[in-house]
Amino acid sequence: GFDPALGMSGTRVAYGEETEVQYRMRKDGIEIGYDPEWVIYHLVAPYKLKVEWFFKAGFAWGATGFWFIKTVRMYFTCSWFC
Repeated sequence: GFDPALGMSGTRVAYGEETEVQYRMRKDGIEIGYDPEWVIYHLVAPYKLKVEWFFKAGFAWGATGFWFIKTVRMYFTCSWFC
């Protein structure tokens, strides 16, 4: 399951729950794939299209990245994560 310390909850803006699950799956030897035929539509709330949200979300992404560096000990390669 998802780590409750990550992701959106109530008014908390946070990310990383899906990335953390994928990390654990890879660590356990589970293969993760990609299917270019899939199309996924996300419903985006109007407030998430405002500049204020981009700043708030950007800060949350940075905090999530710090959490991964601290917790996962740089499992991800620096070519895209650092």
